[in-house]
Amino acid sequence: MFICKTEQKRVVIQKCLDENPPPALETVTDPKQIDDHREIVTTCALKTEGWFNTNGTYKFDRAKSEIQSKKLDAQVEKSISQRHQECQDEAVKRFPDGFIQQVQLYQACMDYHIAEICEIELIPPPGQKEITNHLKVLKVLPSHKQNQRKHPKKDEKMM
Repeated sequence: MFICKTEQKRVVIQKCLDENPPPALETVTDPKQIDDHREIVTTCALKTEGWFNTNGTYKFDRAKSEIQSKKLDAQVEKSISQRHQECQDEAVKRFPDGFIQQVQLYQACMDYHIAEICEIELIPPPGQKEITNHLKVLKVLPSHKQNQRKHPKKDEKMM
């Protein structure tokens, strides 16, 4: 039976939530409890989908293959692949033994660069502060060139 990717992800996340139920809201005394639970569910989903090697490290090579499988414009793919290596290097350098933290930094870094390369402006949901201020910290990557920055399109919304 064919199941679309969105449905597959929903099934994986539901399985991980069933295995790791969220804390009861009335017992939550610290927002960190929610963050910790989110990390547990995310880790479960990544493991279920085969994103970790047997030694627990993230499959950065698989992430690069996923990028290449998108059949992007050659220049866009080249730029994103360059950023992939920079984000991977930065994540491994900052968190040599923290595999989950590596994944989190790598994914945030790639989200930032993909949005920039593809000229997507991230618009926060109503009532939240501008997300780009939080992402500016990712500009510390060594070969990021400010003079190559393109102005973002105004019509993309963050989901």
